[in-house]
Amino acid sequence: RIYKGLLNTLIVVCPVMIVGVLVSSLAAYAFAKINFKGRSALFALILGSMMLPGVITMTPAYVIYDYIGWTDTWLPLMIPGMFGTASCIFFMRQFISKIPGEVIESAMVDGVGHFGIFVRIILPMIIPAVVAQVVLWFFAGYNDYFGPMLYLNTQDNYTLQLVLQNIAAQADA
Repeated sequence: RIYKGLLNTLIVVCPVMIVGVLVSSLAAYAFAKINFKGRSALFALILGSMMLPGVITMTPAYVIYDYIGWTDTWLPLMIPGMFGTASCIFFMRQFISKIPGEVIESAMVDGVGHFGIFVRIILPMIIPAVVAQVVLWFFAGYNDYFGPMLYLNTQDNYTLQLVLQNIAAQADA
């Protein structure tokens, strides 16, 4: 059971970690280096979302996921995280802001678009920040107990934290 729980945890955490950090990095690049209308307001909204306790959104999220048939699946644990997090966007934006604008301007003169600039120039320069965020995302997903407890009912879908809790509960009984 422990190996199945560990495998389930890795299946849930790894794709979310990779996609979430990539999406957050792209958003951070946009906020740090691309001038667009409403950039400051949108970034303030994203930072403001960090102040909203997760308990506030827990009931509506559960109702929505239940309505669309995602309860007792890994989808509510995976899909929302793939859109990135405000803290990761903030962290990456601060890191990308320190990269000189001349580097981006010279790439634009050479005809490289924003996505090419991100992939070829920015991403290799922010690898330390990406690694830090990957580690933080992995441990957050690995240690998540409440999300799997809320959404998963079938023991075959349980993550490692739920499996360990069940083993401890059976030992106490």
